Amino acid sequence: MQESANGGLRRVAGDGRQVTRAAVPLVAEHDSWITVDPILGCPADCAYCYLGPLGLRAARPEVRATPEMVVAAVEDHLYGRRAGVIDPAYDKTPLCVGNYTDMVLTRPNRDALVRIVELLAERIPRRPVVVVTKGRLDADLLSALDAPGLPIYWFLSQSMARTAGVPLERGPVADLDTTLDNARLVSRTTHQKAVHFWRPFVAELRPSHADLEKLVGRLATSGLSASVVVGLTRGPGVPLADERLVTLLDQSMAAPPGEGEVFDDEGWAEAREFAVAAGYPLYRNTSCALAFLSGRPEALGTWRPPFVESRCLPAACPIAQRDRCAVAAAGEWTGGATLAARVAAFLSLDAGLVSVTAGELVIGDMIDEFDYNTLLHGYGRHMAIRAQGVRRQKAWLGSFTGGGIAA
Repeated sequence: MQESANGGLRRVAGDGRQVTRAAVPLVAEHDSWITVDPILGCPADCAYCYLGPLGLRAARPEVRATPEMVVAAVEDHLYGRRAGVIDPAYDKTPLCVGNYTDMVLTRPNRDALVRIVELLAERIPRRPVVVVTKGRLDADLLSALDAPGLPIYWFLSQSMARTAGVPLERGPVADLDTTLDNARLVSRTTHQKAVHFWRPFVAELRPSHADLEKLVGRLATSGLSASVVVGLTRGPGVPLADERLVTLLDQSMAAPPGEGEVFDDEGWAEAREFAVAAGYPLYRNTSCALAFLSGRPEALGTWRPPFVESRCLPAACPIAQRDRCAVAAAGEWTGGATLAARVAAFLSLDAGLVSVTAGELVIGDMIDEFDYNTLLHGYGRHMAIRAQGVRRQKAWLGSFTGGGIAA
């Protein structure tokens, strides 16, 4: 067992296994959203991408489910076993389409995305749809996606590597100007918003102090709603042997092996200073940006230990949004025995292994990563979710699941 970020003990089973493409579910619960993955393979070739070890980087996208099959699978997921702990009629967990491809980089991917959104609007209780992309958007695509009326949150991934002259990315990947053009296009739609996904945020890619100030200013005036800043993830599912990482990000790769995420703290302090001055939100967790976009409290508990000191308080977050989260933090859960019984049934555990007490849902056993995340989506806003350990089920372990805290 190993020490977790919150000071408790945790176990992550399966860290020595290679997650394969065959193991990628069509629908699964990730940290910040439910992911829907009908297409595997991305034409881009980014050195730091988790698709590398899966053989899905610089790969032709392969369709494994039609839009109709996808939405049927989402219905089955929401109204199946999950409904025992989360009522789909009230659930607002976002649906992210395409975590193992880029839904914008090819015409078939774009067509599939539009049809999936149309069907979701017809058949699924209303909730946001998330799309992460490095591609170039256009008015026709955005118009087609706007028509069904679902809220769509774009996470425009932009590392600044090309601006820094560091060749970490190959293929049809947007440069900074294209990303900002994308944001401006999104800002003209009715139902869509855009966030800048700033990753990997490492020292080798940091511009000068003056250039960073200009950069944040450009982000703030482009139509972007916020930036989410993420470091270089290390560990299972990450292509650590990629020669580009080893040679171009040698300082970051030389960090102590125990660091699961290499992050440019000095650059963050500078960027945060400029963001505050510009009135531009800057977050460390995707869930915080999702909350800000939707005008709701953050759903996973970034505002409570162990994340409050490292992820919540340092963020450049508007006061109104912090007030929303403060309301959630002050809330108390009633009916703990009923919830404990429901969770035990969901996990097929003896009732004595699950309890609700002092703002915590405590599970006295190892549980699957996707089950942990399901409970996080249902109850993370109300209480901490603590388990003896988590069995990893995807190529990377999110920060919340990675903090799967021992009872």
